[in-house]
Amino acid sequence: MKRPNLMLLIVMLVSSISLSGCVDQSQPTAKTIEIKDFSFQPDSITVLVGTTVSWINHDTASHTITSDDGKFESGTIKNGGEFNSTFSQPGTYKYHCKIHPSMTGVVTVTSAQPGTTPPAVPDPNMTRLNVASAPMVVLTQQDWPNVNYDNAMSRHSPQTVINKGNVNQLQVKWILNTGHTIEDSPLIIGKTGYVQNNAMQVIAFDLDTGLTTWKYNPHISTAPTKIPRFGVSHGMNYDKGILYAPTGPNGTILAIDTENGTKIWESPIIQPIGEAFTISAPPLIWRDYIIVGSALGDEPPFGVAEKGSVTALSKKDGKIIWQIKTAVGEWVEGKNASENGGATTWSGGAIDMENGIVYLPIGNAAPDFTAETRPRPNLYSSHVIAVNITDGKILWATPFVAEGSVLNVTIPDTHDWDTAWGTNLVTVDLGNGPQKIVIGHDKRGDIIAMDAASGKPIWWRNVAVLYHDNVAPAPNGSEVVWPGPGNGIEAYSAADNNTVYVAVSNQGMIYFSGPGTEGHVVPAFDSMPNGMGNGSITALDLKTGNIKWEHETDFPTWVSPLVTNGVVFSGTITATGKPYPYNDFGGPTDTLLIPSGILMALDADTGKTLWEFNLGAPVGIGGPSIGNGMLLVPTGHIQTPNAGGYIVAFGLPSNKSN
Repeated sequence: MKRPNLMLLIVMLVSSISLSGCVDQSQPTAKTIEIKDFSFQPDSITVLVGTTVSWINHDTASHTITSDDGKFESGTIKNGGEFNSTFSQPGTYKYHCKIHPSMTGVVTVTSAQPGTTPPAVPDPNMTRLNVASAPMVVLTQQDWPNVNYDNAMSRHSPQTVINKGNVNQLQVKWILNTGHTIEDSPLIIGKTGYVQNNAMQVIAFDLDTGLTTWKYNPHISTAPTKIPRFGVSHGMNYDKGILYAPTGPNGTILAIDTENGTKIWESPIIQPIGEAFTISAPPLIWRDYIIVGSALGDEPPFGVAEKGSVTALSKKDGKIIWQIKTAVGEWVEGKNASENGGATTWSGGAIDMENGIVYLPIGNAAPDFTAETRPRPNLYSSHVIAVNITDGKILWATPFVAEGSVLNVTIPDTHDWDTAWGTNLVTVDLGNGPQKIVIGHDKRGDIIAMDAASGKPIWWRNVAVLYHDNVAPAPNGSEVVWPGPGNGIEAYSAADNNTVYVAVSNQGMIYFSGPGTEGHVVPAFDSMPNGMGNGSITALDLKTGNIKWEHETDFPTWVSPLVTNGVVFSGTITATGKPYPYNDFGGPTDTLLIPSGILMALDADTGKTLWEFNLGAPVGIGGPSIGNGMLLVPTGHIQTPNAGGYIVAFGLPSNKSN
């Protein structure tokens, strides 16, 4: 994580003190800490007994200097204000800002005598290698620390071991069975991997052997059987020796020590827990903030859907800093509040680490398949929004399948085509120098490239099979509509310097609606020779949106691509047979055949197949991760009855790199 530049003003009383903390003196010094950019600079100092520390606020916002143990309190300090405290006893004094609890600092006071050296202050930029008694290390390009590799959600790894020339030599090294479906990409830190399954269990394992080193079980609440996705994890994130993980229906975020699997803290319940609320989103990290979204705002049949929100937590202790609503307006107020909901933020989004902005995709409005109770506009359903992390202010909102969209959609969203599965933040040159662009997509198959500063669309493209997509659901069933509610771009995308790669799924569905009902869909078996539809892995030019290549698949994909070293990894399912029993979203609850999953490696330049492998279960929708010579593939998918639940680890023979 990029940290602000440290500024330390030192007033010498007798002799000298170095920035490293080494002291050779018999008198205390005075130190000044600047408050700037919502942080204490520096946030950790070591001083002698008798030292007076001065905090000066150079920020535009007001702050406090509040001791954690109550020994000093500045009160509110406005811009230009100052607070002084003299430390007369040795010890460690932790403090924070009451207005912005994520701002923390520490003053270590030592009674060092002349010629001695006080304890060194640990470098906060160092990261632990997460195995017992391991040395301090810094993350490398061979690691995979975030659910989608980095804060830009690029799913683009610069690892150097597996490449286009040797990918066809990959072989299974080990298999780890966790007992529950895995939908997220495993993390890789050094020689240790971490994953969360859909029982919300967090598991650490040895990267070389696949043997577990610890497991943390949050013991999630019993899920009502009528909610198929009550317990779902879309991933964890890692920062400085700590894992941040959702707890699904428990409604909290966990901070877990990576060395031993112990809980450091657990956040408050983010929203009142009911049948329609859970947290599946990967916690996003920026400085001392953790950003998390809510889920389960759009699943029939259980009554009023949960209304979406975004919450900022303190990385220090998990306490809530701010919370904003993402379902806003008349459609969720008054009487409408008892009928409508949705617009949840269940998949995470990219972060501009320089400016402290998160770009979040928002789910569809509910009821899913009827708009009779939803007066328009249905803000901010099916939008991408930019949120200022320090205060939760929405900076801009760009609609997809919603009012005012650049897309050719003339009816409200009644097809569950929410804007979801993250965003990408990329930098491209459109002729006026480097420019930050946000890539968003939806389950209708639309991709929009937006200016990161304003949200203004730069280009948009549809990559799905569209048929009768402007036909509304009907009480007795609509005409056949492509794509269905679990289709289009129903997975994270990947982006390298020039290209964005998306997995596309296509199915035909018949949509039903009715007064006072949520509605449902029925698979249009006659329109799909194989009973499940088809798909593709598609590469688009980042500057123009033009399609570079399209690798067509006989079945839907539902696997987030990964791009590395000239190779794109993704996947598809195999035959299910037809007809099959299905749920309210058209997904099979049982099948005539046992569906498996095909892991694919494609040439990033051409889309041609380089290698394939049958995993025995569908590839997890979050897709594989790669690092330190290993490709880790999760298995299991809610769209099929084959639960999977294991990780298959691939590597080169004898660790060959070419």
